[in-house]
Amino acid sequence: MNAPEFTLYLFGSSVPWGFPYAPTCDIGTIVAQSWSGSVGGAPLVVRNEARYGAPSRYALERIRSVTQQPHRPNSALALVYSGNNEFLHLAPGRGATQGWGPALMTPEEHAAIIARHRANLEAGVLALRRAHIESVLATIPTNLRDWPPTYSALDAADAADLVLRYQRAQDDARAGRTEQAVRRLRELLAEQHRFAQAHFLLGRLYLHSGRADEARRHLVAANDCDGRPLRATTDINRTIRSLADTHGVRLLDVEAAFTAAAGGVCGRGDFWDDCHPTLGGYRRIAALLNAHVADLAGTGAAPRVPPVDDVRAHHGIDAAFDADVLWRIGMYYYKHSSCWDSALTLEVAEEHLRRALAMTPTSIEVHIALALVLARRGDRAAARELLAAALEFDRTRALWLLHGPEARAHFTALDIDDAVRWALGRAPADTP
Repeated sequence: MNAPEFTLYLFGSSVPWGFPYAPTCDIGTIVAQSWSGSVGGAPLVVRNEARYGAPSRYALERIRSVTQQPHRPNSALALVYSGNNEFLHLAPGRGATQGWGPALMTPEEHAAIIARHRANLEAGVLALRRAHIESVLATIPTNLRDWPPTYSALDAADAADLVLRYQRAQDDARAGRTEQAVRRLRELLAEQHRFAQAHFLLGRLYLHSGRADEARRHLVAANDCDGRPLRATTDINRTIRSLADTHGVRLLDVEAAFTAAAGGVCGRGDFWDDCHPTLGGYRRIAALLNAHVADLAGTGAAPRVPPVDDVRAHHGIDAAFDADVLWRIGMYYYKHSSCWDSALTLEVAEEHLRRALAMTPTSIEVHIALALVLARRGDRAAARELLAAALEFDRTRALWLLHGPEARAHFTALDIDDAVRWALGRAPADTP
């Protein structure tokens, strides 16, 4: 007769799914490694029901599917980590400039999105309870320091003047005239208190000046005022904490843990991008979750999470895997370069892709990705060399990638209508 199992479920989007390590490694597989596959003598089964890019309604759908089958009390735990993708359906319309434009939603529409997120999580928690599955609601930490807002809503009649004034503050900051930049930004925010990009730059200037509390306030505001948030906002995390308190549900306060570890403001040391943790960050979440597993199963103290090197070895995360992660993250940053502060995102994209290229010098994918970034940054000569090299390595593969919809869209946006002809020198060298 088979021994009863202890089941760990993961619901939500790309973080519980494990990006950029999925499907090789995620929070659940690190928990399983910690416990050596057994909790209190019961085999530990991990079921990852999360999906990249999924909003809270998807988490609810998967919860309803799983709860069709009741479970024995104290035999199943469900991590619900959902809230980063509630605003993804919003998109700038015609007339929007890179990183700014008319508001994409009214305050009432924003409130409705927050309410739907709450309703979805609440329904999921109650369904899990009826099926005797213990739920753990996770708050959501984000990269506040190094990830600029997606979109600043400037629908006032004087938007053009606001943009010009912001650009002057930005020029001051780049020239080292910090006090003058701070003064300009404070004046802007006195008039437009939801100017997301102004909050972001001011927060970074305060951070570099050692004014941590003021920096955090403005960096949080930059995310909360984002016209199209890609990350969980204060309202989202407030909802999660409120639901845990209202229904007596376990709370995994990941946001508080990450914030404390980062000294108040999370950044690239904690995340690959806007919200996806490094492997060390995933270990931190697994350690927090281990405590809830131990408490529910009544095993006493939870086991320690293995060191990073042991996690890497256990999951087969080697140099080739690292190069693939760097390539994917580099492209993630590139795709965010439609934001206002594209100089920052393109710089990081190039950094990751150059590291990936050094590790995999014949990768067609990395050559083409880095060519896109360099062309966007204005280094057309280096981009052209990379494309020519990709065609030299494997012409069939390179042609297939360059003629795919994504590459064609990106190169067309750079006014390079035919990237292949351009790379092979069949167009003028000064093709714009």
